[in-house]
Amino acid sequence: MLIHIGGNAYNAHAMWFLLLAYVIALIIFALQVRSSARVVHSELGLDASPMGDDAPSLVVVVPFKDEGALIAYCLESVLQQEYPGLQVIAVNDRSSDAGGDVVRQLSRKYPALQLREIEELPGDMFGKPHALHQATADIKSDLIIFLDSDFHMAPGCVRSLVRKFTQEKVDWLAVMARPDLVTLWERMLVPMFGAMVYAWRDPARIADPASDEALGSGFMIARREAYEALGRHESVVRSYDEDSELLRVAKRAGQRVSYLMAPRIATVKFYGGFGNLVRGLTRTLIGGLKNLWQFALTIVGVQFVAVTPVGVLIGVALIAALGSAGLLTALFAGLAIIHTAMSFHLAVSVYRVSGVPIAFCLLQPLAGCVMTIIIVRSAILRMRKQAVSWRGTQYDASTVVRSPEAVS
Repeated sequence: MLIHIGGNAYNAHAMWFLLLAYVIALIIFALQVRSSARVVHSELGLDASPMGDDAPSLVVVVPFKDEGALIAYCLESVLQQEYPGLQVIAVNDRSSDAGGDVVRQLSRKYPALQLREIEELPGDMFGKPHALHQATADIKSDLIIFLDSDFHMAPGCVRSLVRKFTQEKVDWLAVMARPDLVTLWERMLVPMFGAMVYAWRDPARIADPASDEALGSGFMIARREAYEALGRHESVVRSYDEDSELLRVAKRAGQRVSYLMAPRIATVKFYGGFGNLVRGLTRTLIGGLKNLWQFALTIVGVQFVAVTPVGVLIGVALIAALGSAGLLTALFAGLAIIHTAMSFHLAVSVYRVSGVPIAFCLLQPLAGCVMTIIIVRSAILRMRKQAVSWRGTQYDASTVVRSPEAVS
């Protein structure tokens, strides 16, 4: 007898079928782990050599809302960049804290810094793209960098990025910075979230003009003329995930788009405490996953990678403890060990790129369970079209839309 489950051949056949399905799933998983190496391609390093007199003119635009405790850290990292004629515009999007005062004080120290105030938000628009559209109307530089206030530039970041942008001869370049993770929950969940993002948005396809694939960032550089040809941020003021949507609009308009791994030139802070982390990930999931099928598939993927191997091993151990072990049990145990090794290998790669100690890989099953709850919560909000509150603004899940296909 192979295994005692219900004492009949029907159950034995069902278990063999389940074993075959497990093998097929592991083969698909192995191919995915192998292809994941394409995501972490050659990284951009820092270039210390000075720019020549022919360097393109550049403005860095930094929107912020209720970031009084963080905005100076971001802006000073930009203002201390050695780049000829660098100008910085900080855009205060209806902050209720002292962020505007912080910027005004900085502007006395740094003449290159300007502050622009946004007082109102039309009811059918999203805050950040509306603020950026208002603040960029009179920019005349060759290039524009859009930088969220939770980013921090390393010395030489701007020079390195502009050189890379010029070499690639593109219109848009989105930048992946290294996450600056401090809390336990950030270190557990953010690397897994990053792996989920790249499972759905392959950076290798972003530069392909035949693909609608796009992955934006809070750190992007663009040719001003290309940006203005899209109508600036007006084309995405009603888009929930405006960064990615802006790149989609650019690709539809025939502009050249690329995505860059650059963890050595910049870092980005995440949401901090557990509550803010859940709300921030929920908002991003609602904007990034476009239908309930994608939510369901994401849940299955997270469970299979992070939780299933542990569950199978526990099940095998229980069967062995009950004295019902046999060939089928041994095969499941062997596959579960292989599954665990592949999941751990993938976790090591993801956590290492995120700058998180490898020991956190041991918490992957717990992270998978918590992440599943967050995804389910996001799916429920999306399905019920409930609003999501983020930094004092209500985001209506029913308004997660794509921008118009035709862009003049």
